[in-house]
Amino acid sequence: MEDRYGHRISYLRVSITDRCNERCTYCMPQELQEWLPREEILTFEETLRLIRIAADLGVSKVRVTGGEPLTRRDVVGFIRRIPEISGIKSIGPQTAHYSGVRSHRTKRWLQRCGTPV
Repeated sequence: MEDRYGHRISYLRVSITDRCNERCTYCMPQELQEWLPREEILTFEETLRLIRIAADLGVSKVRVTGGEPLTRRDVVGFIRRIPEISGIKSIGPQTAHYSGVRSHRTKRWLQRCGTPV
């Protein structure tokens, strides 16, 4: 898959929540933030379908993002299913916790998911 400038697209960032348990200034404004209603956020099945379609088009890397993706209920089962998708070679978190807030705890958690860290 290529963009309109001819750049190969092999990387997909998938946001699974708009929620976060941190108040980082770069993603959480001072003013009160309105969260999306739960029914407006894709289910894990819908998100996995999207990843399968992207993999069929040549995407080989998936980054799970949010808000803070580790706050979404049942995220372990979701992340465990991503490597089962044909063509996906790399999976990783994009998370404030992984960046250092709680890195040891988060690293162990991600390893339980089967995510290479």
